[in-house]
Order: sequence, then structure tokens, then C-alpha cells
Amino acid sequence: MTVETIPIPTEKAKRKEPIRLETTELDAWPGHRFEIRFDWNGQLDRWVLRLTHVETGREFVRAPACLMREYALDPYVTFVLFDPANQAERVTPENLGDGVELGVFPGPGGGS
Repeated sequence: MTVETIPIPTEKAKRKEPIRLETTELDAWPGHRFEIRFDWNGQLDRWVLRLTHVETGREFVRAPACLMREYALDPYVTFVLFDPANQAERVTPENLGDGVELGVFPGPGGGS
């Protein structure tokens, strides 16, 4: 299975600026849109990831961004932050979008 990835603006990440992305079409769950937000939390020294299913307005994830953690809207779709080179130990401003990618996979109830 090929991993579908969502591009993340690396310059915004490096500057720790809020990142807001909205998907228009995912192969993992066609016809559905998602808002993806990354907000830097200086107290935690981490990115906080928020995922919202646009059609329903349901925010189903609001959590620190962690490598290889599954963020799922069961049973439809799963998002995962991963490092294809397997060099990152955590998600940082320096590697988010530039080494660490956001992948999305269909669940058993979604996909094409």
C-alpha cells in the first residue's frame, strides 16, 4: 500500500507559526474534507495537532503531535506522523514537513 501524504509548509513550521491546512480530496476517504491544524505550544515545547472532519464539524483529535501515533476517525480514516528515513526521535519545528510527514490511510469503513 502506498502512503498518501499531506504536504506541510516547512517554513511556517520552522518559524513555529500556526499551520492550517484543509484537504479537498483524499484517496483514503473520497468526498470528505478535513481541517488539519498544527499549533506550537511553547510550554510543552511541542506541536499540538488538531484534526476536524469538515462536513460534520467534529474535531476528533486534539493532542500533542507524536511520531507513529495513530490519530483515527474510526472506522473511516487514520492519520499518522512518520519519518520515512527513520531518523527523527520526535516532531520538532525543524523536521515537521521536512523529514516528518503526515500520512493518511483508509480505515475499513472508508477508502475507495
